[in-house]
Amino acid sequence: MTFQKAVTMTEGQGQELFSRCLWRFLQWLEQKGWESRLSECGVQSSRTFIHDGVRMKGVDSVHRVDPPSLHYSRRAIDVNLQVPGRADRWVREGGTAEWAEAHAFWASLHPNCRFGNGSAGSDDNHLSLIIREGEKW
Repeated sequence: MTFQKAVTMTEGQGQELFSRCLWRFLQWLEQKGWESRLSECGVQSSRTFIHDGVRMKGVDSVHRVDPPSLHYSRRAIDVNLQVPGRADRWVREGGTAEWAEAHAFWASLHPNCRFGNGSAGSDDNHLSLIIREGEKW
């Protein structure tokens, strides 16, 4: 998918817009009869996480520091979808019709809305909002 050119804004404006877009996205999921579980919004730079079954404290490798993940700036979230009627109700894998539809809706909310990590079919449950063109999401 080709994204629209981003509109430049401040960090605060981006956080507020992300909240509004997320609210609209969750309403859309509810209207479709889908369920969701949210995680990793507002990740702190030092946190407790599990790596190879061991509980650790520090900066995890998933939420890189350079460039910083948008989870740190409260402009990204991971959403797990549950779709009634599917054999496996939790839609964990990318490349599904459900995620394609969800991505299209998310991207339609604002030119700054992004999903995944910039690589096709990667980290499909990651929704984010950039505040300037060229920002890593």
